[in-house]
Order: sequence, then structure tokens, then C-alpha cells
Amino acid sequence: RRAACAQSLGVHAVLCGLVFLYCSWTSTVPLPPPTSAAGVAGQLTVGSYNLWNKMFDWPRRQRDVAAVLREAAADVVGLQEVMQWSDGKTQVDDLRALLPEYSAHYYVAVSEADAANERQGLGLLSRFPLLNVRHAVITVPGPDANNRMLLAATLCHPSLGNITVIVTHISYIRETQCQNMQLVMEFLRSQVDAHDPVIIVGDLNVYNDYPHAVNMLLGGSERSRSRNNMTKNNIAPPGIENCRPPSTPSRPDMLAFEDCGDPNALTFSNMPSPGPSSRPDRILLQQNRGLHVVASSIHGDAMGSARSAAWSRAATLLKWGRRQQQQQQVNISVDESSSSSCGFDCGPRGKCVCGMCVLGQEQDCAAPCPACMHVQRRILTVVGMLLTSAAVLALTSLRQQPLYCRALLSAASVASILFLAWHHIFAAELKAVWGIMPEELFASDHRMLTATLAKK
Repeated sequence: RRAACAQSLGVHAVLCGLVFLYCSWTSTVPLPPPTSAAGVAGQLTVGSYNLWNKMFDWPRRQRDVAAVLREAAADVVGLQEVMQWSDGKTQVDDLRALLPEYSAHYYVAVSEADAANERQGLGLLSRFPLLNVRHAVITVPGPDANNRMLLAATLCHPSLGNITVIVTHISYIRETQCQNMQLVMEFLRSQVDAHDPVIIVGDLNVYNDYPHAVNMLLGGSERSRSRNNMTKNNIAPPGIENCRPPSTPSRPDMLAFEDCGDPNALTFSNMPSPGPSSRPDRILLQQNRGLHVVASSIHGDAMGSARSAAWSRAATLLKWGRRQQQQQQVNISVDESSSSSCGFDCGPRGKCVCGMCVLGQEQDCAAPCPACMHVQRRILTVVGMLLTSAAVLALTSLRQQPLYCRALLSAASVASILFLAWHHIFAAELKAVWGIMPEELFASDHRMLTATLAKK
């Protein structure tokens, strides 16, 4: 009787240990507490962050993005490549659920709805009230099929007064970048209060060898250097004829800005290539409006946990298998494209398998996906095998054997079943769960840029 009790206690100890390991491995690190909305008296921290649209697993990645935003502690953040889902909710809504300190938020759709009824746009998160929110189209004809827009709002700061914040994302096509910027400049001249300081944040797609569009808004010395570079090697860069500011613009003071970022602080990695390579993300502060730059910094260059990603992928696998099983039970015919879609972009190196982006797959897993069919049934089979093995060991003549002998035999039985499950029953699923691409462990392919401003 004592031996049976000890065996029962041993089984319970093993189960408790497994539960503890599961909880410790799947628990997420809590976000740091929010800072005070007032921050440092007389200062404003501004941020710019490209959310990387729907790349990889957004339900998991949004927590990493929220951690970057919480760490940066910006008072107002301009967001680019913000997704609006088919149900009308946006990534701004997703982030506000994790970051309630941002009481003011806005989103504007820039692109047309795609086949999944999803759109990309621009967003604003702010600890302070935002008034007079408006947007303007800055799209120009050309090879860039994406619409381009700016989102503007008046931020009401308790000590710095009203400040106009503009977030935008101009074209990646060099030939049209300066035309985008011309439309931004026209908005500044016609739609912005001349008495309010202006801050422009966004992904300006600045190339290392083509800074001319952003230089249109910078000071004279930068503009002069840009003009000197226009005919390098006697070859004019594409679209350079549109990069000269108006010779006699109305309200020329509206077009004088300074770059708040460190020229050596690179913010963009062209995934899957590792490491930042350029500085397209900018924060531009209007000159002679009573504000100056106190400090600037970048955030979000740390990789997430592969272990946490694997557990998240395992949960996705179970949900995907359950959905396919339900579809089969009700005889729903699902075409290959909708069944194989992960709901997000897997990038150039990955394909979708059972709702996950998996490295090294030649093609998406079509319906029905063998790697996730009947996965719940197979899990129940393994659990049944374990329970049957335990019952057989308990009912045999092993009672006459020493306790350590029974423990070793039980462990050997469990190990053999788990080995069989690992290498045969769940081989395809485990390959998919651990087929993690390094680039999907980053919060974004952009790092977040912040600048702290204060009165002169």
C-alpha cells in the first residue's frame, strides 16, 4: 500500500512539474509600468515608428511593439504601415489595449482594401489631446502603386502650447519622392497655423545616396550640399528636377526645419538582411518656433524569445487543426488560397503552414494541410498510450519489485512513447513549430526613433 501511494505521489509530482514548466515557458514578460503623462515639465518626447504592416505573427508581435513603445515613453507617436483589419479594428486599437496611457488616438486609411478587406494607413498615439485632425493626399503619378498621405493634428501641451504634428510615409520611388515632399510643403503653407510649431515625423524613405527630398525641408547648408550633389559624375539623379524648393515661396519660414535624429543612428534593416543599413525614419522640427532638441534615441533593436515564439506557434497549430477538422465535419469546401493563408505576410524566405510562417518551405501548405490534420486526435492518442502504459505497469506483478525499479520502468515506458511521438507522430508539426525565421523575432524591420524637445 505504501509503495502504491509512493508511486501515485511520483506521478502527481511529474504532472505538477510539467504544469510548472509549461507555465514558466509560456508566461509573457509583463510590460514596464507607464511613465507619467506630464513627463519632464516643459518637454515633449516625439516618436516615429513603422509597424511593418502585417508581417509575420501580429498577435504575438504586437506585444513586442507595445514593449518598444512603453520603453521609449514618447508623449506622441506617429505610426506608419498601420493595418486596418477586415472587422474594422486597427493595429492602433490593438496597441491601445496594451498601452492605455495613450488616451488620444487616430487612424486614417491610405490604401484601398485588398482581397481580405484589409487596408494600410497612418496612425497617431498621444498622451495629450489632439485637435483639428485632418489629412491630405500626397500621391503623385508614377511607378509607385501605393497611395501616399499625411495625417496632421494639433497637440495641446500643458506648458508648450499648441504644436502641429504631421505623420507621413512618402514613396520609395526616388523619382517621385520630391513631388511627394512638394505636396507636404504646400500643405504647410496653406493648412498649418503660422504661430504653432510644426513637427514632421515618418518614414521618408531616405536613401543613403538620395537624401534630396528630405533636404528640401532642411536648412540652407544642407540644401546647398544637396544641390551640389545633384550632378555628381555629371549624371543627374532621377527626379532631381522636382527637388528644388520654390525660389520665392510664400511664408518661407514654414519650410525651414532641422533634423532631430543622430546622423549615425540607423533605423532600417531590409529583412532578412541583418543589421540596420539606412536612416529613412526622421523627426523634423520647424526652426525659429521656440523649441529645440534636447536628446534623441532609438529603440527596438532587440530580438524576441524563440522559445516564446515556438509556444505561440504551437497554439496556432492547434487552432488551425481544430478549424480544419470542423470544416471537414460540416463538409465545408474551402479553396486552397483561403486555407493556406496565414493572415499575414511570411516574407521572401517563408511560407504558410498551418497558420504559421515556416522557414524553408517551397510552397504554401494547401488544404487539407497534412501537417496539422487531426492533430488533436493524435494528441489524445499519445495521452491514451501514456495512461494505458501507466495502468499496465500498475496492474502487473511489478509490485514485488523495489520502488526504484518500478520508477525506472515507468520512466522508460514514458520515454519510449514520447520518443515515438517526437520522431514519428508529430514530426511534421514539430518541424513547422521550430521553423522560425530570425527576422520574425524582431518587433519591426524599423527601429523606433524618438526626440525630446523643450523650450529654448
